[in-house]
Amino acid sequence: MLEAADPLLEVEPDRLSQVPLTALLLSISKKTRAIMGLKLVELGLHNGQDELLLAVRGGQPLHVSLVAKQLNVRPSTVSKMLDRLIKKGLVARISDKNDGRRTFVQITASGQVLCNEVLALHQSFEHILTEKLVGDPAVLTHALSETEELLRNRLQRLR
Repeated sequence: MLEAADPLLEVEPDRLSQVPLTALLLSISKKTRAIMGLKLVELGLHNGQDELLLAVRGGQPLHVSLVAKQLNVRPSTVSKMLDRLIKKGLVARISDKNDGRRTFVQITASGQVLCNEVLALHQSFEHILTEKLVGDPAVLTHALSETEELLRNRLQRLR
C-alpha cells in the first residue's frame, strides 16, 4: 500500500502558502492521479478503470449511460473501458432484453475481489491526503463533495 514516506508525496512547505486555491487543487489532482496510476498498474488497472469498477460494485446491472453519467464521461468512453475490463474478466456486458441498442454492465466475482483491493488502495491514499489536516477531515470531505456536485452539474450543462 502507500506509505507516508513515499518520495512522490514530498511537498515544499514554503511554496504552499503562495499558491492560489485553483492551482493548488489542480496540482493535487494531477499528483493524486499520477500516484494512483502507478499504484493501479500494480493491480493490473489503468486510471479510470478503478472508478468504473467502483461505480458498478453494487452487483446490480447498470445501464452504460448511467455509468457514463456517474463518471462524467461519454458512453463511448465507458464502452472502450468496458472492452478492456471484459477481456480481464472483471465485468460483463449484458444486452437489454427490451431494447437491443441499450447495454447493461455488471461486475463479476473476480471484479469484485479486485474492487475490494481498489477500495483498500483508495482508503490508504485517503490517509495520506488527510494526515496534514487540522480538524475533522469529514468537514473538508463534505465541502469538497458539494463542490464536486456543483462542478459536475456545470460540466453536464456544458456538454
